[in-house]
Amino acid sequence: CQTFVQLLDVSREEAASDDAYKAMTAMGILSSLQTLVMAVHNNEPMMTTLESPCGGVCALVLQHSVIDFYEETFGLISQMTAQRVSPAMWQLFGLVHECFTRDGFDYFVEMVPCLHNYITVDTAGFLSNPQNVRAVYSMCEKILEEQDGEDSQCHACKILEVILLQCRGNIDDLLPQIVKVALERVTKEIKTFLCRSMCLQVVIAAMYCNPAVVLDVLQKLTMPPTGEPVIGQFFTQWFQQSGTIRGIHNRKVGILTLCSLLSNGSRSLPAAIAERIGQIMPATLNLFGGLDKAYKDRALREAEDTDEEEEIEDDDDVEEGEAELDSDEDEVDEEGQEYIEDLATRAANHLDDELDDDEDVELDFYETPLDDEDIDEYGQFKTTLLGMMNFRLSARPRPGGI
Repeated sequence: CQTFVQLLDVSREEAASDDAYKAMTAMGILSSLQTLVMAVHNNEPMMTTLESPCGGVCALVLQHSVIDFYEETFGLISQMTAQRVSPAMWQLFGLVHECFTRDGFDYFVEMVPCLHNYITVDTAGFLSNPQNVRAVYSMCEKILEEQDGEDSQCHACKILEVILLQCRGNIDDLLPQIVKVALERVTKEIKTFLCRSMCLQVVIAAMYCNPAVVLDVLQKLTMPPTGEPVIGQFFTQWFQQSGTIRGIHNRKVGILTLCSLLSNGSRSLPAAIAERIGQIMPATLNLFGGLDKAYKDRALREAEDTDEEEEIEDDDDVEEGEAELDSDEDEVDEEGQEYIEDLATRAANHLDDELDDDEDVELDFYETPLDDEDIDEYGQFKTTLLGMMNFRLSARPRPGGI
């Protein structure tokens, strides 16, 4: 750590002049720390030992605004908080927020893995200080309002969704602001389908957490320039896009939210939804159709990955055996070329499969409690339908009744 401090002083003062070599050495130290942490991440005593030097190095970079090292620093913080968030790592959270507000605005995407860990790995610690929630929200709000890049905005929406689902029931006071900032972004120009769907996904997740609060917000917000409540337009757009929603997670959240709305019954729903009650079931079936395909595609990819790993092991065994035998050099080269071409073809096909299914892999990496396999959306839908049937039967007038 002391060596890094010395190098940091040089790189900070002379970065544009003579000592680029020492700046590169400092970068190498950060990369080496990342490699070391990756190697021992399952060894808790060793990780505890590394907290002090790693935390000290990260703090220096953030405090002194050494922008050239931001990417590696956020990567190191993400690694150090992947399984537990110690008090020392929580001190870095404040520095990350300060860095964002000062000069790290353009590095938000690199910060997202750290933020996800702080929210999900130590949720109790995250919620213990209301300023933590406000800090992350303010970062996402700034990105959605001021950042031009839609990639950053998609990541901001994902973090807002993670907060909603991870902290469900603990941040209801913030729900109106989250819904508002997401919907305001939708009213502006959007170039990509992913950005639009992620903004809508934030509202859907908020509705899953607390339908009453979100429906009230949707009735109060108005659409420019007509001044009509946004609620009707929102549900129309959501139901119309139900067949184009991508990803297992997004479909699953949509289904569970629609189940929540159906459980309330049409009498308790706002008029704008009651008028569209007949669209809820088709939208739910669209989501289930896409979800079923997505589950099958994922299972197929996992099976292919397993087969490829077994083939690689078999090929290694064959190569070891062939090494003991004399063979024609040209023949070996030809077989090697064919093998490489075969791998390239498989990789291209695998990529095509992922693009065809359009599973938003990078954003799906940031998991929430709803991604737990114990959450059974099929069972929940069945329970919802049975509840609706029982409600209707109980609401019928009994023969001979008054």
